[in-house]
Amino acid sequence: NIITLGLFSFLINAIILYLLTVLIISISISAFVFKGFSFAGFVVPSFPVNTFFAFIAASISLSFIVGFLKWLIKK
Repeated sequence: NIITLGLFSFLINAIILYLLTVLIISISISAFVFKGFSFAGFVVPSFPVNTFFAFIAASISLSFIVGFLKWLIKK
């Protein structure tokens, strides 16, 4: 996990999310347009996110949520 910096777990989560959307029709992850933001002079412009990167973003979000819940339970 240290060597790959956890990137393999993001990929596994993305594959599991894809299989979940294939098996359960009522769940969907689709492409979207990131609206962009600016903070203290730092500007991130809007850009479209295709379906593949939407799965990657969902898996990263899922990993952060699971990590937070594990941290919360540990304390």
